[in-house]
Amino acid sequence: PESAPRAAYGRTGPPAHAPHRTTLWRTPPPPPAQGSAGDPVDVLAEAAGADPARIEGWLAAMTRLGLLRPDEGG
Repeated sequence: PESAPRAAYGRTGPPAHAPHRTTLWRTPPPPPAQGSAGDPVDVLAEAAGADPARIEGWLAAMTRLGLLRPDEGG
């Protein structure tokens, strides 16, 4: 007896276009710098979700202890 045509498993058509595998891992470059990032107290307070007064005190204490060094701006 003749066997019936077998069902095709998986994809039967041509493969779909896939971008090169390295393009999936590339991250976009950062935007060009536009001025300064702002007051470090405000930046840290926003990033940490903390009160700016507490951040300012923490920075002052860490500077007095010698764990942080002041920059040109103080």
